[in-house]
Amino acid sequence: MDDIFGRERYIQTVIWRNCDNSNNDAKQFSQDHNYILVYSRNEGWESFKLDRTEGQAKHYKNPDNDPRGPWFDGNPVNSPNPRPNLRYTITAPNGNIINPPANGWRWNQEELARRMATGEIRFNESGTGIIRRTYLNEQKGLPPSTLWDICEEPLWVDIEETGHTRQAKYEQKKLYPGVTTSDLFKTPKPERVIKKIYDISTEEGDIVLDFFGGSGTSAAVAHKMKRQYILCEQMDYIETFIVKRLERVVDGEDGGISKEVDWQGGGSFVY
Repeated sequence: MDDIFGRERYIQTVIWRNCDNSNNDAKQFSQDHNYILVYSRNEGWESFKLDRTEGQAKHYKNPDNDPRGPWFDGNPVNSPNPRPNLRYTITAPNGNIINPPANGWRWNQEELARRMATGEIRFNESGTGIIRRTYLNEQKGLPPSTLWDICEEPLWVDIEETGHTRQAKYEQKKLYPGVTTSDLFKTPKPERVIKKIYDISTEEGDIVLDFFGGSGTSAAVAHKMKRQYILCEQMDYIETFIVKRLERVVDGEDGGISKEVDWQGGGSFVY
């Protein structure tokens, strides 16, 4: 990849947990993850942001029926970098003088006064500090994590969001009910992990290029998500797996991510 794109185009390595349980037959370690290398052809590329999941938003509450909706107190009020113009004292309603943090406040005096007027910044009950209220409806999407696994707060990436190897094999069996397991494609990817990749990197109408088409997962997901696609693969794989799979997609097969994207069928492909 460095030879193709250049080392300077390397973005990140995603660790994807591709197994939903450990391999009991492993002699030393059960390898339960794969790596997804992320490169960008264009300098300054940014991923698309993702909507917050219920887990990521669960700490937003609205106990006082704030008309702006759910909120939480706790975002920082201090500056990440030391700046002299942000070091000033604040006088609380009870007369307490509140000294600035080591690096100063996050805003200058004029901006802090504006945020206080809106209710975003408030004094605590004892008048010894200030609190920042953050509203859920004002939050932007989140950048994708490099860890696609079952995690605790604040990541909350569920293995069911990106799927796993056993799920991929089940999807294959459903697509080819008359084919024995030994004759199926050996290393399929679940549709959900491909959907995740497309969600953070492509829009409808974009072109997806897969030089190793395999069982056709990248094309099937691209078709359902209204992306264009180009696949390369050995002819026997194309005839055995990819063409048959795309024919089912065009007919409206309901496996994989079909329900998630409300796939009803349609479209066409050539090879």
